[in-house]
Amino acid sequence: MSINDLLTLLDEPQVKEKIKSFISELNKQATADYQDQGIESSTFDNEQIKELNKKNTDLREENKTVKEGKDEMFKIIQQLKDSLFSKNNNISANETKIAVLEDDLSTLKSILKNKEDEAKQEVQTRNDFKIKFDKLQAKIDWYREHFSEDIQIQDIYNNLSELTKTSLSGIFKSTSTSGLIVCGVQDKNISNLWDYAKSEVINGNNPDIDKIILLFNALFARFTLAFPMYELQHLAVGEQFDIQQHIKHNSSVNVSGSIKSVLLYGYLNIKTGKTIKQSIVII
Repeated sequence: MSINDLLTLLDEPQVKEKIKSFISELNKQATADYQDQGIESSTFDNEQIKELNKKNTDLREENKTVKEGKDEMFKIIQQLKDSLFSKNNNISANETKIAVLEDDLSTLKSILKNKEDEAKQEVQTRNDFKIKFDKLQAKIDWYREHFSEDIQIQDIYNNLSELTKTSLSGIFKSTSTSGLIVCGVQDKNISNLWDYAKSEVINGNNPDIDKIILLFNALFARFTLAFPMYELQHLAVGEQFDIQQHIKHNSSVNVSGSIKSVLLYGYLNIKTGKTIKQSIVII
């Protein structure tokens, strides 16, 4: 039986009647004890009166004791009810707290589940991205392996100043990677590009001159694939200056002598041995 059931029973009229009946039985028992003493006559002597008074006093004391016991019992019952009621309230409060905690726990479990789902989705997204990235990187590596020189030519051109690009617009009709190569490997265009590089080397004012020379060398390497009879001059520092093979740069200290540095390599036709472009050197 629960505490709530016990509290409800204590308030039932039948229970109260039972308690009253129990106390009444105690009173009847006390009266019966008195009658069992053989007191039936209305005529008493002094001793009998004294005895009767004593018994009456004892009976009153017993009744008083019964009444006090009854009051004490009701007091205990009331205390028990109060205690049970208080405990019931505490239990109800704890049950409310437990219900709140269970709701909070359910909410936390739901949040945790959502976070776990998000984490799984994030991992899946990263895995998918890595797969795509690896495929893309493989393509890039393949293109770099097979078209690294083409990409280099495009990078060199892209890093030129707008002024230099404008100056080269007569040579490069298209500035895409394939356009630069198609224009660059034409005999006339490669010659014009070398002439432009020569002019900028001699003038010495263009900050893009090193890039222009790199662009020429890269395109000339592609040019010789189509026209293998051409090649750059084989020239080393320390060789003697040859007016037929070389052009002296205006920064040179000597009129003749050994070559101190090569600013721009010329090229020749190896089949005929004819020098097409003379190298620009410092002596």
